[in-house]
Amino acid sequence: MRVLALAVWIFAALAPSLAAQDAGVSPSCEIRGHLSIAALHVVGPRGVVSVMSIDDRDVRVTPLGRGFFRVRTHGPGSRIDGRTEEPVPLSLARETTFSGIATVAAGTGVDEIEPHADAFVGTLSVHDGVLLRNVPLTCPELSATLGTDARLDSVYTPRGPVWRARVWRFRLRPSPDDESPPILIELTPQARAAIAWIEGNRHESWVEVRAALAHARLVGWARDTDLTLP
Repeated sequence: MRVLALAVWIFAALAPSLAAQDAGVSPSCEIRGHLSIAALHVVGPRGVVSVMSIDDRDVRVTPLGRGFFRVRTHGPGSRIDGRTEEPVPLSLARETTFSGIATVAAGTGVDEIEPHADAFVGTLSVHDGVLLRNVPLTCPELSATLGTDARLDSVYTPRGPVWRARVWRFRLRPSPDDESPPILIELTPQARAAIAWIEGNRHESWVEVRAALAHARLVGWARDTDLTLP
């Protein structure tokens, strides 16, 4: 039993660093921000688990993968430097356009973040019932702060034929080409029925559409089989 317990402890201690190495995460990539967390279970350098609080502190956060984060505090107060498997709030540091398709408001919350190559991918909730999945993210685009009810500084009202989503998940691309990098969109049934996708152009079996959402503007090319005209 002692051997088994030791093996479990070693795996728990090494899993975050192994995940980071597998994903190619740079240890210098720290997401800066300001947080308050009432209770955070932190694994310290010697594998000791402590329950600590972050009370309105400057922090540095590195997503390690598989749900693990490294958290460091700065400034006055008790020092935290360790790994945690508990969610750490992250959001967009500024208004950002992804893949030339999705312009998302500053302060939008980021979930399910995972290392990818030398950066990250994550999920953005940009409207009631609408998620952008596997969005490429870099350290400068992120902030270790709670997400806000973020809105874009400017809005627009596209005009044209109105489509609705036929499927619950589809891809928008910057060009009518299956090889161009997509943004994956997931919608609840309510969002599929409610959101208007406004046609701009057509090219063979592709439709260029736009949508104005609560926290994002989307413009890109979708397969016409993923959409339907009411």
